[in-house]
Amino acid sequence: MRSIILEECNTFLEKSAAVLKKYTKGYGLWAYRNYRQSEIFNGSFLLGLEGWSSKNIGEGSIGVDEEGFLQLSAFSEESSVTIEQGIKQLPEAQCDNGNTDMEVCFKYRMKGDGVQGLHVVWDGKKVDELIEFSRSWKEKCVRVPSLIAHKFYPIGFQVEGRASVNIDNVEVSCHTHTMYMNEVNNEPISTCGDGVHKLNELL
Repeated sequence: MRSIILEECNTFLEKSAAVLKKYTKGYGLWAYRNYRQSEIFNGSFLLGLEGWSSKNIGEGSIGVDEEGFLQLSAFSEESSVTIEQGIKQLPEAQCDNGNTDMEVCFKYRMKGDGVQGLHVVWDGKKVDELIEFSRSWKEKCVRVPSLIAHKFYPIGFQVEGRASVNIDNVEVSCHTHTMYMNEVNNEPISTCGDGVHKLNELL
């Protein structure tokens, strides 16, 4: 028995409708879009700050706001607030294309005076240029330099100066599971996505 050729995926799904309709009660999908194999625990802060450690220098606050989003606020030019958790540096064999520079992806919105602001921190060091201010939600992904495989290092965020940031959907990964229907950001993939829609119409 051979596996499905991706170019034939839509046709295979469409022709499966008759068999599924006759012999089953329906079908289910493991996932409808690609998703990252994230090493982060509690990346949407549904459990408050569980799994995260925090540090304040000067005037600032760290917590989950009334909407359920992480909020990091620094109140003076000399202040900084940091939140981190330890994750394992994955080896080459577990990373797409052997790229062990793990990727930090998150959603954020930020207000402030624009002088300082939000940084991704990895093993105690800033790994990015200053992230741009935005009052509306934006998604950002940053690659961090590879360290020694299988060891744990702190990853997180630091806010400096007069700035307040909400953060949500934090993921750290080097492998994305491919479902052939929608990208991680939910943009359609024609490989199998068209066939799923047709299959649903026929059932």
